[in-house]
Amino acid sequence: MVVFKWQPETGKYWLMEINGRFWGSLPLAYAAGADFPKMLFDLLVLKQRPESKTYRKNVYCRKLTADLYWLEQVLRRNDCSGLVRYPDYKTIISDSLLLFHPTRHFFDIQCWYDPLPGVMDLSHYINQQILRVIDIFRLKLRKLWHNSPFVRYALQRKLSSANNILFLCYGNINRSALAQRLAEQIISINIHFTSAGFHKTDKRPADPNMVNIATKNNIDLHKWKSTTLTEKLVNEADVILVMEFSHLDRLYDEYPASRKKSFLLGGLSKQSPVEIQDPYNQEMSIYENVFNQIRQNIDEINRFFKRSKP
Repeated sequence: MVVFKWQPETGKYWLMEINGRFWGSLPLAYAAGADFPKMLFDLLVLKQRPESKTYRKNVYCRKLTADLYWLEQVLRRNDCSGLVRYPDYKTIISDSLLLFHPTRHFFDIQCWYDPLPGVMDLSHYINQQILRVIDIFRLKLRKLWHNSPFVRYALQRKLSSANNILFLCYGNINRSALAQRLAEQIISINIHFTSAGFHKTDKRPADPNMVNIATKNNIDLHKWKSTTLTEKLVNEADVILVMEFSHLDRLYDEYPASRKKSFLLGGLSKQSPVEIQDPYNQEMSIYENVFNQIRQNIDEINRFFKRSKP
C-alpha cells in the first residue's frame, strides 16, 4: 500500500509512506475471491502473471470479537449524548442472521480450515470479559463497603479528634478547592482545613466554571492557587478526604502511612455518590451536581461536629 498526499496549490503528489504489508481488510478481499497474497507470490516468486478471476459481490466479512462488543453496546443503549443512532431490533436480528449464511458471510479470523487463531482470539475476548465482570463486581463491593456504617463510623471517630483535615483530588482546582472553601465557611469550630492535588504543577487558578458556580453560592474562588500534595501535608493531616477510589489507591501507594486516616468524602452523605467525579471540561450541569454533592458532604461533617463538639 502506497500513500500519497496531494498539494492542491501546486497539483503535485508527495509520497508519504510505503506499507510493506497488506491492509487490514484483506480477509474480506480473500473471502470475495481476490487472493492478493497468492497473486503477489505468483508474480514475484513464480514470475508468472496471476490468474484472472472474477470476485464475488455482496460478501460480508467481520471480526467476531468486535461484533460481540458492538452488539453489547447496542443492546445496552447507554449513550446519553444523543449522538449515537441505534439500529432497531429488527435490523439487529436480520444482521445477526447473516452469521448462518454459507456463501456470503465470513469472519476475519475464525475459519474451519485453520481454527487455532480463531480459538485464541475468542478465548482472549472471553478472558477480557471475565476480568471486566470481576472488576465491575469488585467496584460495586468497594462502593458498598465505603458507604457502609462501619466505614462511616471509623471516619467519624477520626473526625472527632481531628485538628487538621486535608481535602484531596487530582488537580486541586475544582473539587478539593471547593471542599476547603465550603468547610472554612460552613464549619465554625477551630479546625484547620487544607487541600491539595496530585498534579505536579501548583499555583494554578481554580476552574472558571467552578468559580462561577461557587460565586453564585457566595463562595469565593477567584484568587485560588492550587497546591501539590507533599509528604509534609500528608503527615500533618489527621484526616484525608479524597474524591475517587483512584485517589485512595495512589495515596496508599505513595504514602502507605496514610491508609488509616484516608477516606472518601462522598461516603459521609447517603444522598451523595461515594465517588465524586471530576467535572473538568464537562457540561455545566455536571459542575453543578459536583458542587451540590460536595456541599452535602461538608454539611454532614458540620452536623457531626455540632453533635460531638458543642
